[in-house]
Amino acid sequence: MACEQHPLIRLNGLTLGLGWIHLPSIKDASAATNPTTKILPVPSYDLFNLMATYGFDRYTVRAGIDNLLDKEAPAVGANPAVTTSSNVTNTGFYDTLGRRFYVGGKVSF
Repeated sequence: MACEQHPLIRLNGLTLGLGWIHLPSIKDASAATNPTTKILPVPSYDLFNLMATYGFDRYTVRAGIDNLLDKEAPAVGANPAVTTSSNVTNTGFYDTLGRRFYVGGKVSF
């Protein structure tokens, strides 16, 4: 999994950044031993996260959007011949929460 996050703009106390998470496409391991497997491959997966911080005096405000494009997580190990809940997403790799927003602040004393 590759994750890149770089500030896009720094101007006075404002910083804008964009994070990119890329997962390559995958095939089920069973395809190596059984080329006629019905387990579907998973396409590549890209997530973008937008963030901003603004600092002034003793204050810092931050805000952002995770999963900016509201990318849906793919089903891993999906078998179109099976209609049970066995077609699941691997939550260790894929975002199952959808688009989220956050706001926070910090005061230095």
